[in-house]
Amino acid sequence: MGGAGGAAAYGVGSLAGVIRTGICTTTQTLTNLQVDILAAGIEGAMNGLTQGIIQGISGGDILQGISSGSISSLVSTTVGMSGTAAGVDGTKIGGTLFFGTVSGGFGAVLTNGNFWQGAATGLIVSGLNHIEHEIRINSINKSLEQLQNDKNVESLVIELLKEKKVQFLQGKK
Repeated sequence: MGGAGGAAAYGVGSLAGVIRTGICTTTQTLTNLQVDILAAGIEGAMNGLTQGIIQGISGGDILQGISSGSISSLVSTTVGMSGTAAGVDGTKIGGTLFFGTVSGGFGAVLTNGNFWQGAATGLIVSGLNHIEHEIRINSINKSLEQLQNDKNVESLVIELLKEKKVQFLQGKK
């Protein structure tokens, strides 16, 4: 069931990105921080729900899965958002994984569950949800920066399109 938990965590992170975009486009009066807090709460609830369902299906404690999944998600988001203010570099993979894993274990203990099972859930949520999506966002941002820094991109695209048009008109593929 670990693969199912990983797939669910990854899917929740993807859906959370869509929800964040939807919040931004429909409520333009909110600040970035308010959108981040609202989206983190929704994402935490979704992670808790999916991890609880997976725990229940696999014969585990549903409440432990809900608690571990939601708490580790909220802590991972908080480390990413404000970790640097607390002396933890939230952009580093290790910090988010560490705090997400430990908080998942504590979430399990809060429901009289097994610390290590909760820690495993926290690792999956923080790794396959928060870290993976952070890596993807950073990669996209670097590509955008590179395009913005390259002043000749527009002229290169125009030349490429002209070349393709000429090839098309000449019957070449």
